[in-house]
Amino acid sequence: MKTKLSILGLLLLSLNLFAFETLLKTGTHGSIFVKLNSSQADYRIDYTKWVPENEKDDNPVIVYNHGLQSHRGWENETFEKLRDKGFVVYAFDRIGSGTSDKELSADMTTRLKGHINKWESFVETLDQFLENVKQEYPKSPIHLWANSYGAKIVTAYLLQNKDERITSTVFTTPGLYRNVVSMPVTLEMMRDFKNADPERYFKSMITDKFSNGGVWFTDDEKYLKLIDDDKKSLRIMTKQFLVQTQLMDDFIKEKSADVKNSLNSQERLYVMVRGDEMMDNGKVLAHIAQNPDGAQSKFFNGGKKHKHFLAFTEDADKVFDYIVNFLSPKTN
Repeated sequence: MKTKLSILGLLLLSLNLFAFETLLKTGTHGSIFVKLNSSQADYRIDYTKWVPENEKDDNPVIVYNHGLQSHRGWENETFEKLRDKGFVVYAFDRIGSGTSDKELSADMTTRLKGHINKWESFVETLDQFLENVKQEYPKSPIHLWANSYGAKIVTAYLLQNKDERITSTVFTTPGLYRNVVSMPVTLEMMRDFKNADPERYFKSMITDKFSNGGVWFTDDEKYLKLIDDDKKSLRIMTKQFLVQTQLMDDFIKEKSADVKNSLNSQERLYVMVRGDEMMDNGKVLAHIAQNPDGAQSKFFNGGKKHKHFLAFTEDADKVFDYIVNFLSPKTN
């Protein structure tokens, strides 16, 4: 990507990457600086790029959007395999996640992790990142890939933009609707939340008293330890973050109800896990049925225990092959 990095930016990036180098062993690391209208501030967005050995000027490009607790490092093994299949892959950490800059607090001085003033900042970041990718690869088909929480942001983006450069979008275990049965909000939590300051932190419902949330994603001991020891995972977020997430959900619900919305006619693949305890697949299917033009869905087991993060389950290879087959005809 053609962008200049400041000496300070490079130093900060090298220090941040050291903390989770076990998750990002390959690819080229860089940063872009985005100026967001929603927050009237500049932010450094860190990314990693994987390029095929025999790169051409029209290699298909994938831009990956990570989930709530995860960051760009979690799919490292998948990105390596995509590179070997001829894809250029960009994966970036959104504001307040991974190693990217944190959103400014109300007094515009203290940087907070797990905080967002307006959900539109997420969509603006994706839009500006894509503009850089388009300039770097003007001849390439571009595919979006959104995992879990990233599906909210990418769906909101697609509802606002009829982008002719976006060839297709893949949603893996799309986090459009939380499973309220397995992840309920108690009355105590509601009272506590209602009286809280907007910048007060709350613990993620993904974590529990036994682990840092790895049990939701995988039953592979290697990945469980990796998740539990991951210092870059997002495990707390402010009330404002949660409020803005709900406002983003409301926007998606309202715009999706319009049959003339720009989501329809865009090629989309929704990959889901049967029995996913984190997500409400029934509501995702209803969302697809409401916007059927260009959409298709596929279910996998997510391993024997129906785990949420498909790259960390025994289904990983099958999922990868299915997604590559979906993307390949659209890249020729």
